[in-house]
Amino acid sequence: MLLVGCGRLVKVTLMGSFGPGDTESFRRARDQVIDQFGQWAARAGRTVDPVVLQLALDYKWGRGDGRLHHWTSADLDDLLGSGLRLDTVATRDTIRWAAATMTAFVDYLAATGQLDAGGEDAARLRATIATRATVLHADVPDPRAAPSTAVPHRHADLGADRRRRVPAVRLPPEARLAEAAAATPVVEQLRGLLAWVGTGRDLHDTELPGAGPLGAPSAAFMLGLAGRLVAVRLHDGIAEPTEDGRRLAEDPLALWQHAFETLLETGPRAIARFQLPFPPWGQVLDGWCVSLLATMYATPEPIPFDTLADQACRLVQDALGLRDCRGSVTPDVAWLLQQLSEFGAIDQGAEGLVLSPLGLRGINRWLRRHGADAPVVGDLVDADAATLLDYLVDYDDEATRIETQGWCAAHGPQSPSELAAAARAAPPAARAAAFRAFSVLGPEVAAEAVWGLVDQPRMRPFAIVWLLEHGLAKTGRLTPEDTAMYVVETCAMALDLADPDAAVAVFAPDADPGEAVGLLDQVWRVDSPYTLRLLDAVADRHPDQIVAQAARQAAHKRRALDAAQGRGLRPGVGQGGYGGTVDPEGHG
Repeated sequence: MLLVGCGRLVKVTLMGSFGPGDTESFRRARDQVIDQFGQWAARAGRTVDPVVLQLALDYKWGRGDGRLHHWTSADLDDLLGSGLRLDTVATRDTIRWAAATMTAFVDYLAATGQLDAGGEDAARLRATIATRATVLHADVPDPRAAPSTAVPHRHADLGADRRRRVPAVRLPPEARLAEAAAATPVVEQLRGLLAWVGTGRDLHDTELPGAGPLGAPSAAFMLGLAGRLVAVRLHDGIAEPTEDGRRLAEDPLALWQHAFETLLETGPRAIARFQLPFPPWGQVLDGWCVSLLATMYATPEPIPFDTLADQACRLVQDALGLRDCRGSVTPDVAWLLQQLSEFGAIDQGAEGLVLSPLGLRGINRWLRRHGADAPVVGDLVDADAATLLDYLVDYDDEATRIETQGWCAAHGPQSPSELAAAARAAPPAARAAAFRAFSVLGPEVAAEAVWGLVDQPRMRPFAIVWLLEHGLAKTGRLTPEDTAMYVVETCAMALDLADPDAAVAVFAPDADPGEAVGLLDQVWRVDSPYTLRLLDAVADRHPDQIVAQAARQAAHKRRALDAAQGRGLRPGVGQGGYGGTVDPEGHG
């Protein structure tokens, strides 16, 4: 730890490292740096959470290498996942606060000269934070989604907005993407540059071509990009092609992907910094570029240019403490978006900017390379049935149709029975996805497999509802006990997602409480590992005290019955021995 005089203040920095035995000195330095960071953030107009920073520094000392000023993408990726437990306990607000605080901390270290040059630079660290936050944000259900206020009629009405992974995307065939890549200005220019370099080019005596596809100043940018790609080796003013460069020139899609990922990880302004003036906010915009593309990937609605310019200006103001910078920053935002357009990564529509199919593919591959679970619709033809159902939970109806049809075509006539077998052992949300898949196949193909599920208590109500919807069963087959099981198992989806309010909403808070009380009198009899969890959630959260009291009484009855049957501890989800309903005397 170094003490640096700063006027009349003694400023504690994080330079150096702390070993396992340096507990007291670490804690003193940590607490003082958190205070100084808070003061810096206040002056810069940044809103941060000091608890997040404390957890981050504790993590770096206890689980990292003890060098609190030395940060890498791997450090931040692990911190934002397991270090802060955002992968298991998070809301969208906590993810946003954590990402904002860590981004501000990186900026603080850079601004105060404490960021270790032996680690990664601030732009790369910001990009890692933005990427990890996007992945985590996609894992969390949107709290703005309106909960159901009645007993669900469809199998996937409740919990269908679950996002445990980055949303799946639909992409054109690779051949069409290769054609699109070959037609992009960036690939044309890179290929033209490689042809111009030939076997070698002395840049001291030769100007970059100023016309055609390499028109200046983009030629200088492309030369810098080719150097970053290691497609061209630049040494003492001599440009020479590399083996990678020759290979990539023959594969336009691979060339495009390499160039695109280089743009993301290095930043457009950083690539061009030796050819074009580098503005004070260049690093901020480079980091924002990654965040922008990740946001466009997760939420594909068009974004107007003015909205993007405002967002970028606010980031610059927050990072650098500048005011009224829109006039200066907007041209650089336009330049950055122009680079993305020349890459073919974004399209300009009537309502704003969106990712192109090529851009979707580029971000998808980049996310996968960084460890994200970023599915592409149609990729699951070789998966087993359980994996298919797990992914279908997150798919919309059209993606479910495409994936199910492709999977069943690959797996042959036995595919409905394979799906049924997987559904029997699946968690609630995946079971609901199985019935969506059966609907894609239709009753002619799937009816026999669905009838085979009627004999299993926890599958029976879903199977009967599906058969009723397709005209294959009589209404009387769905008993009150089946309805109660249906409610419990459907609410289990919300309980698995740590969203008890959605489960409570099934008991119609705005309707006659007598109806909800009657339903609770059936629910407590359901022999499911979710019954007590559901009753406790209704007791704690239902706004109507009559219903809440009925839920507490029902939970007491369930616990008494479990104790009488020697089952005081409920088994985990997926364990055997549960199913059906019981009457007050204990008869199944």
